[in-house]
Amino acid sequence: FYWPVELFLSFIASSMHFKITGSIQVRSLLSWVVL
Repeated sequence: FYWPVELFLSFIASSMHFKITGSIQVRSLLSWVVL
């Protein structure tokens, strides 16, 4: 399974945001990724 670099960076960024801001930021980011 191939993971684009952008998706990988977005995953790292979402993890950072989860630790800093919380689940709300991650949910909105995940919603953007899904859409």
